[in-house]
Amino acid sequence: MLLKAVTAASVFALMAGAAQATDTVTFTPLGASSITLLTPASYTGAGFIQQTGSNSQGAAPELIGGADTAEYLSILGGGSATIDLGPGVTEYKLYVGSLDDYNTIAFGGPGATSYDGDVLLGITNAAAHGIGSGNQTSPYTNGVFTFTFDDKVTSVILSSSTNSLEVGGVPEPATWAVMLLGFGGIGASMRGARRKQGAATA
Repeated sequence: MLLKAVTAASVFALMAGAAQATDTVTFTPLGASSITLLTPASYTGAGFIQQTGSNSQGAAPELIGGADTAEYLSILGGGSATIDLGPGVTEYKLYVGSLDDYNTIAFGGPGATSYDGDVLLGITNAAAHGIGSGNQTSPYTNGVFTFTFDDKVTSVILSSSTNSLEVGGVPEPATWAVMLLGFGGIGASMRGARRKQGAATA
């Protein structure tokens, strides 16, 4: 059963670190049917891998329709990866798989703040549903976090004190719509070319 996006329980005014009261986090359980490698695809840091499938170094994120088969980023115990967001953004989406209480997602820049796994699990309301930290299949530990900031953030710092923090990017609906329109246009032009060619030979 597909769960609706968590609303009241997951809209969270961040009070930790250097947060502003207007910063919010929302969580959508099993919020996608596919994920992508985070962009940019190069990270700074150490103690992380890109992989597919599940093993002792990470579990493939659970998505709508089952575990993902795409490549994802796994932050290992004691490791961290920093992603440069250029001039900065006021919203950032991240697909997190089997969220653990020892995971941390932090942001640098004017809107700098940090979320530890306990805070994020509180947003998903996992404990209220009898779901523990690190569950590999639950919709309360696998899904899309949308972070919204009052001030811009210029980097994402992903870290984990123990194996692992599994994350992926979220394909934007607008991107897919543009791609589909592009494929449709290519198909229409090919059909038109075939019609003209057929008329010329008749």
